Amino acid sequence: MISTISPYPMRSTVTQQDGVLRISIPAAKNTLAILFASFWLCIWTIAGISVAQQWIGKGGSAHPFFTPKVGHYHHVGPGSAAQPPSSLDSSKGFWMCGWAVGEILVAFWLGRMLGGRDIFQTANGTSTIRREIFGLRLSLKQYTLQEMRNLRYQPGTRSPNSERPSGIAFDYGSRTVFFGDGADETEANQLIEMILSRQTGRQASNNNNKDRSQSHGQAAASASSPFWRGN
Repeated sequence: MISTISPYPMRSTVTQQDGVLRISIPAAKNTLAILFASFWLCIWTIAGISVAQQWIGKGGSAHPFFTPKVGHYHHVGPGSAAQPPSSLDSSKGFWMCGWAVGEILVAFWLGRMLGGRDIFQTANGTSTIRREIFGLRLSLKQYTLQEMRNLRYQPGTRSPNSERPSGIAFDYGSRTVFFGDGADETEANQLIEMILSRQTGRQASNNNNKDRSQSHGQAAASASSPFWRGN
């Protein structure tokens, strides 16, 4: 007997409570990229520690695989003039700056894949997009729902100078805002339907409230008109 396959669950988490719609979209994970970044980060960290030890004079020479050949010390014997290795120190200083930049960028990229997520939330006619890594906030931006236009799924793009993963996008004034990096088309469209239905339901509720207030105003005017006519 062939068992029926259950519907595949969404990667995103959707909650609605007290008039607030909250969508949490985890960043896409690439196993090969995670393994490569982890291995590269380990090697790069060892290299940085080795060069830092040489730079501050607490270690011997490192293996040339880890450190660049930026010069060498001259032996200073008794009675000989000391020659400060200024060029060596400056070369290693520049190398350490490049090392720090590479360490931060790769660690951020790896952390984004492992624990990154975008949280889209709507409440009181506004929407907020929070980007975080392992619960730590990277950015938080707020938008007006009425000004959001053309909410859509955005396929991934690649060019010689840049690359953008797939996700959700909308036009806001003269710019396009992206969130939910790595979301596939089917799930993105489901999330978009939830957001649009939420926005439509709010607009309908506002229209009903306006109609009620207008009806109450007309009823009050008709009820008070005989009194004014009588005077």
